[in-house]
Amino acid sequence: MPDINLIKVEKYFDKNYVIRKLDLQIEDREFLVLLGPSGCGKTTTLRAIAGLEEIDSGDILIDGTSIQHLRASDRNIAFVFQLYALYPHLNVFDNLAFPLKATKKDKQTIDKRINEIANILKIESILKKKPSELSSGDMQRVAVGRALVRRPKAILMDEPIGSLDAKLREEMRTELKRLHIEINATTLYVTHDQVEAMSMADKIAIMEAGILQQVGTPTEVYDHPVNLFVAQFIGSPIMNILDCKIGTDESHTLVFIGREEFGLPFSKSLFSSIQEKVGSTEKLTLGIRPEAVRIEKENKEGYLKAVVHVIEPLGPYDIVDIKAGDQIIRSISAARFVEKPGETVWVQFDERRTHFFDKSSGKSLNI
Repeated sequence: MPDINLIKVEKYFDKNYVIRKLDLQIEDREFLVLLGPSGCGKTTTLRAIAGLEEIDSGDILIDGTSIQHLRASDRNIAFVFQLYALYPHLNVFDNLAFPLKATKKDKQTIDKRINEIANILKIESILKKKPSELSSGDMQRVAVGRALVRRPKAILMDEPIGSLDAKLREEMRTELKRLHIEINATTLYVTHDQVEAMSMADKIAIMEAGILQQVGTPTEVYDHPVNLFVAQFIGSPIMNILDCKIGTDESHTLVFIGREEFGLPFSKSLFSSIQEKVGSTEKLTLGIRPEAVRIEKENKEGYLKAVVHVIEPLGPYDIVDIKAGDQIIRSISAARFVEKPGETVWVQFDERRTHFFDKSSGKSLNI
């Protein structure tokens, strides 16, 4: 399988600047998820690689060779759409066989490849059925199989499970990841669902307004977001973003949340590190994920007094919104640890998982 390399790719639709000097590399046999909100340019990027859209500048390489001069049909890339687009008058076998017959493959080759793909996708029992007799999950498997049976250089998937219900989406995430491991295909997968991205990707490329924000493993983009957009787009519940100021006492850096007069104690060295990065200690935004917010029912040294605002019970754990001064802080607690809104609690932040951002640029200080 090849690697795919996008170099300074740009795309306009009239005056709309859709892809902005995009540099992106998908390694051989890698499962890369292109993640971002609707309208950020991710599907256009996918279509440009497939040859369904012409780019205005830049280059797209497969295995080091430019493919801009090739038509979509000559790029040997499979494309799986959100809509199954199966031929309703053909059974599953004939749907799978269609791209092979179109390229004049012999019957022996067709039978062999379809049997191989049917075995991988676990659809041997439905080969004689028409699409109208299939479940949504089976139709999506057939759509994937039709793309794979040609043995393409790479597989492009545009939100292929977006129209399925929640339970089936969860099953198909596992199936698609298993399939990728089994066939070792270079895969580029587009979605706006960060759960899909985190659970399936070898690497995630996050886009916003046509600009590539960050590329990294799921752990890297979750633990070390490069800016506020990535910090809030990755993770559920989303990261708390709080205005803050810092000061010092004899042994600590003190982090003041909003207008709160009590400063949470952090390590002494934090103050000088922040000053070196931004100069002013008032140009700061603090980010903290809900699972890194510690809650206690009794007052502890270094903890901030707060009041429970809202509780969302989710079975194994609760999402608890806490009001500290003029700030609402979302946290995750053990189920039923906090009993009711209005209850007084004390909170502290895990310093190792607290992020600081430049308020004006939104960039992480990487401290």
